[in-house]
Amino acid sequence: MFSKKYISFIFLLFLWAPFLVKTLNLSKSFEKKESGENRALKQFPEMGVTDVDSFPSLYEAHFNDYFILRNTFIDLFHSMRVKCFRESPLPEKVIIGKDNWLYLADEMPTYNRTARFSDEELKKIGDEFERRRLFLEQQHCLLYIYIIPPKIAVYPEYSNKTTKRLNEPTQGGQLEAYFKANSKIPVYYFLPTLLEGKKEEREHSFVFNTTDNHWNNYGAYLCYQKIMGDLTKEFPAIRQLNAEALVEKDTLEDGGNIAGMINMQTYFKENVRRIKVKHPLAHESEKSNYEPPAGFAYPWEYERQFKGSNEQAPRVLFIRDSFTDRMMSYLAEGFSHSTYIFDAWQYASHEDIVKNEKPQVMVYVMFEPFIKNVLNKSN
Repeated sequence: MFSKKYISFIFLLFLWAPFLVKTLNLSKSFEKKESGENRALKQFPEMGVTDVDSFPSLYEAHFNDYFILRNTFIDLFHSMRVKCFRESPLPEKVIIGKDNWLYLADEMPTYNRTARFSDEELKKIGDEFERRRLFLEQQHCLLYIYIIPPKIAVYPEYSNKTTKRLNEPTQGGQLEAYFKANSKIPVYYFLPTLLEGKKEEREHSFVFNTTDNHWNNYGAYLCYQKIMGDLTKEFPAIRQLNAEALVEKDTLEDGGNIAGMINMQTYFKENVRRIKVKHPLAHESEKSNYEPPAGFAYPWEYERQFKGSNEQAPRVLFIRDSFTDRMMSYLAEGFSHSTYIFDAWQYASHEDIVKNEKPQVMVYVMFEPFIKNVLNKSN
């Protein structure tokens, strides 16, 4: 029979183990493992005469974040809920659908029409872009606007989610209709383009990634074709890539950003269709070093510059977000020079950049759930 003194010793060892591991600095290997949480973990607090009152609670928060094997236990908990119960461990952030399709929960209001623009908001957005159009006209520059729908709008059938308001337009549809009726500015909603491409997709090749909220290379290429088809009507010198100019490769890869939110990239693998330009002529060029917004999570992505090979084609300025990452290699081939500004989903006017870059065309590529930011930002 197991002696009671050994039980007591083991119990005390468990109680003291975290303290000893931390004190002897043995926890570094465990602390390196990330939990996938979208926040900064609490750092070891400063200890001074004025910190006596706050130190205990701050240290407790730090200790809880760096408790030995904490992230391992979190991963095991996430894995158990997903594999055993098919439940999302973060239901307020991640939706697990059919056939291992993953969705962002905060994109649901756009799909189910609970997030819509009022007439007043539509007019405010319309007036703001009309102001920008007049400014660009003075700079001899045309304006185009494109709207990207969330994945669930293109693939609702895998989400286990339904809405009874499909007869009502989403915010992107609202905006497209408003500009068509009230403005000269061309505004295009990418949903019809993506739904048409969806009809032609082959097995294991969709227009969106199954484990990421972004479109894949194929979806990006379809929308690239839409943009270039519109722009070549005004600028015939633009070079537009066809299928013969591209090379494809299908690979099985770890899951995307939504799978990463629950640290299950290796479980939620997916077939990825990579599409690249066979013989690229454009190349990335030196930045103008524009200042990114304070606190922007991806300051290195704020500005990208590309030099094209066709001097007869126009200069272009894209105000973009992360969806345009997969379009840039295609787009850059068409222009003499292209500038891409990722302004933390603010989609601002950037008049200083327009004056400096002197584009002949300015293109907004906006993600539908974030269009509302235009209401708060006019410059």
